[in-house]
Amino acid sequence: MKTEYTISQIAEKLHITTNKIRFYEKKGLLTPMRESQNRYRKFGEEDIFRLETILLYRSLGLSIEAIQNILQCNKKENYLTHMQNQWMAVNNEIHRLSEIRKSLEMVLDKIYEETEGQDLEKDFLKIIEQSNLLCQVKNEWKDQWDFDGWARAYDEDVKRDTGALKIYENYETVLQMVFEEVENFQRKDGKILEIGVGTGNLAGKFLQNKYHIIGIDQSRQMLAVAKENLYAEAVCVENGRIQAVGTLDDVMQYKTDGDEMVDLQGKTMLPGFLDAHSHFVGAANAMTQCDLSECGNFSEIVDAMKMFAEKRNLSKDAWIVGCNYDQNFLEEKRHPDRYVLDEISHTNPVLLIHASSHMGVVNSKGLEIQQIDEKTEDCPGGKYGRIAGTRIPDGYMEEKAFLAFQSKLPMTSMEELMQLIGEAQKMYASYGVTTVQDGMVGKPLFELLKYASANGLLKLDVVGYADIMTAADLFEEERAYANRYTGHLKMGGYKIFLDGSPQGRTAWMTKPYEGEENYCGYPIHTDEELNHYIELALEKKQQLLAHCNGDAAAEQYIGQFEKALSKRTDKDLHRAVMVHAQLVRKDQLQRMAAIGMIPSFFVAHTYYWGDIHLQNFGEKRGSQISPVKDAIDYGMKYTFHQDTPVIPPDMMRTISSAVNRISRGGRVIGENQKISVLDALKAVTIYAAYQYFEEHEKGSIECGKYADFVVLEKNPLKTPKEELAEIKVWMTIKENEVIYRSGEANHE
Repeated sequence: MKTEYTISQIAEKLHITTNKIRFYEKKGLLTPMRESQNRYRKFGEEDIFRLETILLYRSLGLSIEAIQNILQCNKKENYLTHMQNQWMAVNNEIHRLSEIRKSLEMVLDKIYEETEGQDLEKDFLKIIEQSNLLCQVKNEWKDQWDFDGWARAYDEDVKRDTGALKIYENYETVLQMVFEEVENFQRKDGKILEIGVGTGNLAGKFLQNKYHIIGIDQSRQMLAVAKENLYAEAVCVENGRIQAVGTLDDVMQYKTDGDEMVDLQGKTMLPGFLDAHSHFVGAANAMTQCDLSECGNFSEIVDAMKMFAEKRNLSKDAWIVGCNYDQNFLEEKRHPDRYVLDEISHTNPVLLIHASSHMGVVNSKGLEIQQIDEKTEDCPGGKYGRIAGTRIPDGYMEEKAFLAFQSKLPMTSMEELMQLIGEAQKMYASYGVTTVQDGMVGKPLFELLKYASANGLLKLDVVGYADIMTAADLFEEERAYANRYTGHLKMGGYKIFLDGSPQGRTAWMTKPYEGEENYCGYPIHTDEELNHYIELALEKKQQLLAHCNGDAAAEQYIGQFEKALSKRTDKDLHRAVMVHAQLVRKDQLQRMAAIGMIPSFFVAHTYYWGDIHLQNFGEKRGSQISPVKDAIDYGMKYTFHQDTPVIPPDMMRTISSAVNRISRGGRVIGENQKISVLDALKAVTIYAAYQYFEEHEKGSIECGKYADFVVLEKNPLKTPKEELAEIKVWMTIKENEVIYRSGEANHE
């Protein structure tokens, strides 16, 4: 039996007035049935659904005419047209209000800076005139060049071009020539010049030189074009590179006798994932260590370490090493000390490595071996824990003190290390990763990687970053590996540490940690030291990666980079990276965008340590860790990483963390920083390739690029967001060689 409602019942049910319902009926959006005798309106379930749909469209700001058109023609193209038009209208209004806000901020600044006798009204008029001029130019702009037409034509050309991707070698020179031409024009005329900048690299040049830039946003139109080409039905691969992409009919033209056909059985193939920052050899070494991540107290740590040592049948002088403990998740809520570790062994040295890899604890035997006692001084940028009221070390070490301790540990045998490197590659491949990073390479570590490369043991591409303090001359000494692959290994640039970890409360902040009066963490380098290393990297034309977690460390890196760039003309070549960028502020991201600095976010912190960050920094700061949405709003390229072995290189967990931002405790960590699945995928594919200067070789499924693929069990763009982390890798392919199949390896 059908349920029918009166107009009053419908109004009450949907919390609207009866007049509003009559208005929609008058406009022809609703046509309810009427009683034959009294002509009263009768509404059925279909009428309710239609009215709810109308209310939804009205809440989005659509006009009555637009809603009427959508209801009459409910096709995809019609939906897109109206929604894109409304998006543009809303976006224009946002920009208008933004300009008003900027003008008000400038007016306020003038008021604060007021001096005796200053004519403020004239200053105000100049500000308003400039703002009005910018708005007028923007409103009157027309696409007289038909950029959208060019985009579609280019897409068709790319489909037809099956050769290797052509790279214009003089790209940077051309950018500089255009910039100089504009400068000449400005000197003669001084008016606004219209230029199509495409990638944004040219715009970056003008921003660095304090030009006023008016951005005409065509992203919605470009996105519509791009989405038409988001999916391909088939791919043809030859000699490790992609030969053709398109429909099955398109690609079958290239098939010859003997070619292998692979059916993905409805699975989803994406570009191979690129690890934007980790410690590849560290991940290999971690396989010889006792994983303590599941231990809930000191007693469980002691038991796990004893069992581990017994199973491995270690000699009496061998180090017993455990990793991934985290005091934040222990019942004691503190680090264990030397005496807890002495319960594991009095004869063997024992080391526990914190989950952040920035700190650790050693037993009495380990302190004795490395001659650390009450006479040992703290080093700049690092500290030793002491027994209360004394100078006697309690076994705890952090930052540079801990790194120095680790550097003196005995090396694993070459034979065992090569085996571990093989196992580490299987582990990365099981998560769909085809390019990995070793983010802190000294000379001994490079020799190890070079040996693996020379002996054909590397299946994945490995990008090393030299320790700029100890191995800056690696690029001159090892030219075969300098910025190019030899046997799947290349050195990509330099790495430097500027602070510690937020969960370990050693990240360098501008304001104190929650519960602290003055403690803000601490820096590792002075401004002068950092400036020296930045100048060194720029002079050698090498990319610099800087570990920055706190906003004070971020400020130091940005400020010193701005200072170094102000003296140079080759400003667009560096692609400097801020690694982790956990607590970078919005105003700092804006400055990073202006100088082309890339934030590489450890966004999985929202899941693993989100609750801890809220404790350490409070809701306002803690909820804004890894501010990816802010980076997107500034038009930046950004990447994601896991800092393995800190956490596994689980890309789908990372993508889920960026999209959902839900902590292990079930709390949302910054609703305003959530991003789309597609934007998250870019961070581990095409943007990660850009970070490595490899966007013409990797990061997307295009003709001429390497055949590096990951095949997922489900399509992440069509999977419920809460299930993203559960999507499994079915197959990983490196240059057309299958290096992982589900069931043949595991994540252990």
